[in-house]
Amino acid sequence: MATNACFPAVVMLRAPRTNLYSVISLNVADNAINSTLQSVSALDSTISSVYEDYTQQLQYEQKALSVILSDSSQYHITL
Repeated sequence: MATNACFPAVVMLRAPRTNLYSVISLNVADNAINSTLQSVSALDSTISSVYEDYTQQLQYEQKALSVILSDSSQYHITL
C-alpha cells in the first residue's frame, strides 16, 4: 500500500522535470534555428553584395565596349 501511495508522488516529481527538459530542448532547438537563420541571412547579404558588384562591373564593361564600338575608327579590335 505504501508503494502505491508513493507512486503518484514520484510521477508528480517527474512530470515537472520532464516538462523542464522539454522546455530546455525547445530552447536549444530555437537557438539553433535562430543561429541558422542568422547564418542564412549573412550568406544572403554576401550573395547580394557579390551580385551587385558583379552587375556594376558588367555595366562598366558594357559602357566601355559601347564607347569603343561607337568610335571604332580609332581602335583596332582583335577578337
